[in-house]
Amino acid sequence: MRIEVNEKFVFSRVALFFLVALALLATVISLSMLIIAGWQLGESTKEKVVLAAFGALTVGGAHLLLALCRPASIRIRSASMVLWFFCIVYVTINHANFLLSSHQQAGMHRIELFDQSSVGPVRKRNLIEILSDQEKIKTELDAKSRIRCERGCDSLKVKLINLKAKLDVLVAEADDFKRWQVLQDRHDDLKETMRDDPVMTQLAVWSGVTVMQIGLIRSLLFAVILEGVACLCWYIALQYRAASATEPSSPIGTAHVAVTNVSNIDVTPSLSALDSQVEALAKEIMSGQLKLTVKDVRDRCHCAQKTAAHLKRLVEARIDNISQAC
Repeated sequence: MRIEVNEKFVFSRVALFFLVALALLATVISLSMLIIAGWQLGESTKEKVVLAAFGALTVGGAHLLLALCRPASIRIRSASMVLWFFCIVYVTINHANFLLSSHQQAGMHRIELFDQSSVGPVRKRNLIEILSDQEKIKTELDAKSRIRCERGCDSLKVKLINLKAKLDVLVAEADDFKRWQVLQDRHDDLKETMRDDPVMTQLAVWSGVTVMQIGLIRSLLFAVILEGVACLCWYIALQYRAASATEPSSPIGTAHVAVTNVSNIDVTPSLSALDSQVEALAKEIMSGQLKLTVKDVRDRCHCAQKTAAHLKRLVEARIDNISQAC
C-alpha cells in the first residue's frame, strides 16, 4: 500500500495556518494593550513614544525570544530564558494594570449615567440644624406657656399658636429629611453595586474576598492566557517552518510513503539527498565537530526524534565502512 506524501501534510498546513493566525491575533492584542498603557504613563509626547516602543519591545521578546534562540548554544538559550522571564513579568503586570484601570473607568462611567433625580434635590439644611431649631422653639414655647396671663392674653395666645405651628413645621421637615436620607443611602448602595461587575461581585461574596482581589486574579488570568497562547503558537509555528526548511525535498510524483503496518508510516526522502546528509554528518563527527548522539544530530539537522535516530544509525554504518576501508 502506498500513499502520496502531500496527503500527509494537508492537516499540517491547516494547523500551521491557524497557529500563525492565533499567534498574530494574540500578539496584536498584547501590543495594543502595552502601547496604550505606555502612552498613558508618559507625560510628554517623547515619553509616551518611548514607553510605547518599550512595551512593543517587551511583547516581541516575550513572544519570539525562546523560539528564535532555540538553535543557539546552551549559554545563549539560558540567557534568553532569563530575559524572556523578565519580559513576561513586565508584560503581565502591565496587562493587569490595563484591565483594572479599564474596569474602574467603566464603573465610574456607569455611576455618572445613574439617575440622581430619583432621590430628589439635596436638602439645604441638615438634620442637626433642624433639631437645633426644634429645641429652641420647644424651650421658648415652654417658657411662654408658664406665663400667667393678666394682661395681653390675646397676644400671648397668638404667640403660642405661632410657636406650635413653627414646631409642627420643623417636625415635618425633620421627618422629610429622614425619609430623604433613607432614599439617599439606598441610592448610594445601588451606585456602589453598579460600580463593580456583577459577576465579580458575586464571586467575591462566594469566595470571601474583595472585588478588587477578584479583579486582580481575573486580570492576571487574562494575561497568562494571552501570553501563553502567543508564546506557544509562535514557538510551534517557527519550529515547524525551520524543520520544513531543512527537510530534503523529493521530486514531484516520485515521493511516496512506505507503510509497513497500519500504525507505522515513514516518509522516504530522496536517496542522493540522504547520502549527502549522512556523508556531511560523518565528516563532522570524524573531525570532532559533532558528537554521535541522537540529540546532537537532531539539533544539527533540525529534524524529528525518529528521523535523527535513523540518521544516527546510517552515520554509524558509514563511519564503520570508512574505518574498514582504511
